[in-house]
Amino acid sequence: GEPATDDVKAQAVEEMMARIKSGVALRPAKKDRTELSQDRSTAASKRKSTVMELQGILGTMKRPVRKQSWRKHSQRIDDNQLQSILQRRRRVVDSSVPAQPSPLRAELRKEGPNQGDSEICKAVSSPCSEENAAIVQLRAGSVRLQKSRQMALRNEAEDTLA
Repeated sequence: GEPATDDVKAQAVEEMMARIKSGVALRPAKKDRTELSQDRSTAASKRKSTVMELQGILGTMKRPVRKQSWRKHSQRIDDNQLQSILQRRRRVVDSSVPAQPSPLRAELRKEGPNQGDSEICKAVSSPCSEENAAIVQLRAGSVRLQKSRQMALRNEAEDTLA
């Protein structure tokens, strides 16, 4: 049986190749009506499953989910901006407040502002105590803000987990 079927298949292939070479268009073999209806039903079910899959994808991409992730993203940006602003302020404050009193300042204080050049005395003398108090208050306020922001973020994270 096998050699005959192989011979028939080979002959059919040769015949199709000859038709293709001569330019005759091949037409599909006729199918039974039951096969056609089955193909249509499988195609319809594939379309339905594809539609369901697309609806699922659209459902996961609805706006409320996006808004929440956008809020978290913007909060991260706000936190980073706040951190950079606070660091910048600290650098400015730290650079304006001397770390150690210089010997020149000590000498000028001993001599008093009346002796020597008053301009040098003004330029070298330490910032007034009012400025120092304001700086301390600003730094304390920024630390309080930072801590309250961190607490709010922790509470929000706990609320989303619960």
